[in-house]
Amino acid sequence: MSKRNWIFIFIVLLQGLILFAWSEDNTGSYARIVCQGKGEATAVPTHVEFQFVRVAQDNNFDLAFKCIQDFETKLRLKFTEESPRPVEIRSVGPLYSLKNEPQIEVNVTAIFSLAGIVSVENGAILFAKLWDKMRSLANELSADLKGPYLRVQNEEAAIRSAINSAVENAYSPADAAAGALRGGIYAIEKIEINKIEWENDGRKEGDTISITELHCKTTVTVTYLVSQM
Repeated sequence: MSKRNWIFIFIVLLQGLILFAWSEDNTGSYARIVCQGKGEATAVPTHVEFQFVRVAQDNNFDLAFKCIQDFETKLRLKFTEESPRPVEIRSVGPLYSLKNEPQIEVNVTAIFSLAGIVSVENGAILFAKLWDKMRSLANELSADLKGPYLRVQNEEAAIRSAINSAVENAYSPADAAAGALRGGIYAIEKIEINKIEWENDGRKEGDTISITELHCKTTVTVTYLVSQM
């Protein structure tokens, strides 16, 4: 996620639990009401990522490197020969490690646009064919394939929408608690983001994926200031 997850721990609340306390400051009598809210936003995925991982190990690093040195070049060449072509290719490595014997890893991520897939009637078939092609390519180059991972180009907007929804959902129980105190909410003192989670994007092991919609779910804790009537 990453920018997908921020955890700010102030107080542990069960859903629907509301805490409040009266106190005094230079503004007069007021109360703080703490309430939790959950929200959700739906977005259409715009890109899909496939990650190719090639690992080589041998008696020494020199031999291991010789087994892997042409991997990225061969993979990039394959992408220029076939369609569709990725809009971006990112590589990490070589990464060196010493376990039972010297090991070298190269990681290449190919990012494809879904614009010509999700918008057409046979999009599901085109996506399946793309996935099959990536599996075949990974097998041909003796690489492990991770993904597909779906993502949204304007991820921040979807997260912001989900947070706004969660804040709105926290208001009703807080307002009811303020009424029980014979007071009224006049300000939000603090908003804490407890969880941001994406569903159907393929990043969670065993998760199903959907090329038509992703769900961003959030949980927030809102602290309200309440004035006495």
